[in-house]
Parts: sequence; structure tokens; C-alpha cells
Amino acid sequence: MGINYSRPTPAQSAAFPTQPVAPALPQVVAGPPQQVGAWPARTDIDAAVAACPPDVRQELAGPCAQALALLRDHLPAAEEVRHVCSGAVNWTRSPTNSVFAVTSRRLLFVAPAPQVLTFDLTAVESTQCTGNIFHLTADGAKFQLGISQTHGDQFEQRTSYAVAVARLAHG
Repeated sequence: MGINYSRPTPAQSAAFPTQPVAPALPQVVAGPPQQVGAWPARTDIDAAVAACPPDVRQELAGPCAQALALLRDHLPAAEEVRHVCSGAVNWTRSPTNSVFAVTSRRLLFVAPAPQVLTFDLTAVESTQCTGNIFHLTADGAKFQLGISQTHGDQFEQRTSYAVAVARLAHG
């Protein structure tokens, strides 16, 4: 099962404020040097991206950039991103334009629609990666999302480890 990736109708859109597509430029503030670029410094995300294989880094910088920017711009600074991977809303005929992220407390799937699935690590019941399909059971629901074929297995192993640690630490 993929996630519903349809865009809202104009009537539905009127109920929600729109967000600008491009992130706002950071304001210059006195203090330590800031990262040069369009986003505030997020060394945790930079390190997670750098730990990915070259083909995944290329996807994250290319077709997944909008989803990664949404994560970078709106994830609370206190929530550390530990692992990332490129993904898709479905494993068949969907573009790879989304981002999986394991943070210090959650598993996130960010699509550029914008659309976000979020699960507390303690609510994740099971994960499995088969080829380019990430199988996830959490909060009693089952999801099958597209994931990088070259990095999906490693991302799933790191997710399973993070879930085990969270359950031990928080019950």
C-alpha cells in the first residue's frame, strides 16, 4: 500500500495556509559563523547525508532536495537526524523524490507534496526491506514505501536498531 499522493482540490487548499516552495534565506546574526547557503546549519543532517553512498547523496541533492529542505527547515533543532535515505511514495512507477529519516525519537518519511508520515520509534512494530520496498508496521497500520535499492537494507538495519534502543530506553 502506498500513501495517498493526490494534491488537494482548490476548496481543500483554502483551509490551509500555503508555505513558500523555496526556503527563506537565513538572517545574519552576530556570533559564530553560519553555514553559507540557503538553509540554517544542520550538521546532523549534513553528517547523515555524507554517510550515504554516492548514488543516494546524488538523489538527496537532486530529485529529493525539496523533501530534504522541508525536513531541514522545519524539524526542531533539538531533534537530531541520525540516518537518511532516498525514497518514493510507492515502489512502482513513483519518482524517487522523498526522504526517509531516523531521528533521535522518530522515523519520518517526507514527500515533497508536502506530505509527512511520522512515527515515534517506540510505536514502530516492525520494519523490513526487500529490494526497493520498505515494509513498515507502526501504530497498527502497514505501509510499503519505495526506498533506495543500494542503501535501503542498511537504512532498515539502522532503523531497527534505533527502534530497539528507544524501546529499551523508554519502554
